[in-house]
Amino acid sequence: MKWLSNPELDRRNAIERSVRGEKIVNNVVTHKSSMADLGVNAANDNIQMAALASLANSDIMPQIPEWPEIGDLLSNAIQKASTGGNVDKLMKDAAKKAERILSRAGYY
Repeated sequence: MKWLSNPELDRRNAIERSVRGEKIVNNVVTHKSSMADLGVNAANDNIQMAALASLANSDIMPQIPEWPEIGDLLSNAIQKASTGGNVDKLMKDAAKKAERILSRAGYY
């Protein structure tokens, strides 16, 4: 876990292409400084710069115990909609189910 908490190890991990003689490719970085690093981006086709740009508009999922259940029902509704289901009905049904979950938990 040292590389996870150390910006320089994070950077090196994304640039170096061998460990003990074994060829590796790793473009995973966890620090914004690594995402903006020119060397990291040069070694990885600028994927980290794209990831950094996407963070500007990112939004985390709700940090509530009920979210996994709600996320599952939304995922199922989206999947059914993507295969020809009635989008309006599926989303309204999912919203009603989500409201029941949140109401049961005391949010309403």
